[in-house]
Parts: sequence; C-alpha cells; structure tokens
Amino acid sequence: MNDASTDNDAPTEEQLAPTMGDRLGKSLKAAGMSIGDMAGFLEVHRNTVAIWIRGERPPHPAMLKLWAARTRVPLEWLESGKWPDTPGDPLTWVNQAR
Repeated sequence: MNDASTDNDAPTEEQLAPTMGDRLGKSLKAAGMSIGDMAGFLEVHRNTVAIWIRGERPPHPAMLKLWAARTRVPLEWLESGKWPDTPGDPLTWVNQAR
C-alpha cells in the first residue's frame, strides 16, 4: 500500500466549497441563535432546521428569506455564497431580493 497521495486523491474545489447548509449554520452562530431558536422563529420543527443545515434538503425560498432577515445576512450569500457588492443594511438586501 502506498501512503503517498496522488492527484486523483485530491479533493476538488467543489467538494471543499461551503454549502448552503454550512452558510445556514454559520449565520445562526454569528447571530447567537440555536437551531431551536430558528425553528421557533420559522414555526417549523427543529429537525427540519437540522436537515437544512446538514444539507439534506434546502429550505423553501420563503423560509430562506426569513432566515436571512432574522440572522441579518445577505440572502444572496445564503443562496450562492457570494457576498453582495451593495453596501448597506442586510434587511435592505433581503427586501431587494427576488
């Protein structure tokens, strides 16, 4: 058995890129909220929020918009990982989104 890694063993950029679930979890932590807090705010079961964070299923767009507003992060960032170029209040970003 060869311990040396080959190029074929190297992870891809896509595999290492943060997922929507990663961003949901980071936004919760930054907002000082727990999964239970967000579940209560969204009026969903805490298991549903956990499923979203684990990346098993994405939240409905309406839930994602509420999540962005509650955690005060840009909706665009939650959706795509891209931070908007527009300065200003995160609630403005959410209100301008689709």
